[in-house]
Amino acid sequence: MDLNKTLYQTIKKIAHENPSSTAYDFLGFKKNYTEFFEDIEKCSCFLKDLGINKGDIVSIYLPNIPQALELFFAINKIGAVSNFIHPKMPVKSTEKILKKMNPTAVFLLDEMHEKLQVLKEQSISKQYVIVKISDYLPNKHKYLFRLKELYRSLKIKKEENTKYYNLDNYYHTFEEVVKSKDTATILFTGGTTDNPKGVCLSNFNLNASAYQTGLNRIKAQPEDKMLAVLPIFHGYGLANCIYTSFAEAGEVILLPYFTEKLFAKTIISKKPNYILGVPLLFSKLVELLSAEDVDLSFFKGLYCGGSKLGEDLLYKINTFLKDKNSDVLLRQGYGLTECVGACTLMPENIYKKNSVGIPYTGVELKITEAKTGKTLTQNTIGRICIKSNTVMEGYFKNKSNNIHMDNGQRWLYTDDIGYIDQDGYLYFVDRLNRMVKILGYEVYPSNIEFLINKIENVSDSCVVESSEENIKYLKAYVVLINTKLERNTRKKIVKSFKKNLPKWSIPREIIFIKKMPETLLKKKDYNSLN
Repeated sequence: MDLNKTLYQTIKKIAHENPSSTAYDFLGFKKNYTEFFEDIEKCSCFLKDLGINKGDIVSIYLPNIPQALELFFAINKIGAVSNFIHPKMPVKSTEKILKKMNPTAVFLLDEMHEKLQVLKEQSISKQYVIVKISDYLPNKHKYLFRLKELYRSLKIKKEENTKYYNLDNYYHTFEEVVKSKDTATILFTGGTTDNPKGVCLSNFNLNASAYQTGLNRIKAQPEDKMLAVLPIFHGYGLANCIYTSFAEAGEVILLPYFTEKLFAKTIISKKPNYILGVPLLFSKLVELLSAEDVDLSFFKGLYCGGSKLGEDLLYKINTFLKDKNSDVLLRQGYGLTECVGACTLMPENIYKKNSVGIPYTGVELKITEAKTGKTLTQNTIGRICIKSNTVMEGYFKNKSNNIHMDNGQRWLYTDDIGYIDQDGYLYFVDRLNRMVKILGYEVYPSNIEFLINKIENVSDSCVVESSEENIKYLKAYVVLINTKLERNTRKKIVKSFKKNLPKWSIPREIIFIKKMPETLLKKKDYNSLN
């Protein structure tokens, strides 16, 4: 793979070499690479007619649908910058950065008429483009969606700055001078605050990510199927899942949303070879298919990231996979948006308890002391630092205090804590901002959560910092499987604390809640529990 090509040049080459191969399958609606590339060309002309030029930013509130893929590559052809945003993200949460970005156009689904009105009131952009899902649906789904779209159209004010996404059958060719180091996309960080940062990723970053990810798919073949249930507005979903599959001439099975029924049906009927997901997704896989008479021997790669995967859950998932005749087991990795998603992965058929694997080819890791930056020795907990071609260009109009030059080399100093063992395996411990000092001792909440989650009848837990009269202490929030066993479960948790934890790190309070609060990216919302 030529890392110095643009995203558009890469998909053009793939389409030329694999014209009849299926590019994507959207709820049964398929297009091959020739058809897909023609749509990209038509989309680029649509964008040009909107007045979008090189360097402009185009914000996109779309789920995993074909139009989002067309826009991704067409925007890149022009030399403009795509900015994918969670469709359910409130405008208020991103208002500050969007006003800095001043997008030339904003694309959003017709069902987002309320968001459209807010965007207009805040003067986020001068142009708004409405996208209809029904344009890319098989007939059995299309007509119902069109009835819904007709109703929604009545709620969208017809104004000069608002139009529908509609591609002409004819298009003209043009070529812009775009460089591999130019920013290709801006993704927002997935924090729990209302002030996300815009991570600027170049063509080179995304190509390097696809290349590194592809090297770990040792059984991959052209036309292999990748299930894209991870969202396109996240680096893990956009780069490691969707773009990597296209770069290898694979077929992307697009799921615009997650429901248990659709997920299970897609696994059984489409037989995807690869799935990238978070722990909850693979837990659902077990829950939904355990009772089904299904042969999962079509799996070639199953990869988990996004949040910490408990050992008990990993054992449960892998036992299920063996029982269902899968040739591969779940492999855990580690990464973050600032380095285009994944940068480590557990090698195939190798298991190290609690590890998130070894660095991708071309990635170097080191552990440093959080305050001084001093490099630490093996098996010593500190800040995780990454050197890779995937490390971001920087934050949009914001200082990148986490990019450091060490001996002439560019390193990303993450906000994650972990250690590297004598064999080079990485162990993720916690987020740096979650580390709590109790009586001068460093306490990592995730270690306490790990103990709680091993207790029978515990579904999930979250340990947070609290204080009383300037004295810090910990609270443990716990979700139970069976609430009738609360008293007995509490006793087991307290017993485990006394046996495994030093006194200063034992949570003072254990609070049972019905459901764990989550961010839009399905991560634990720690701030709401503080």
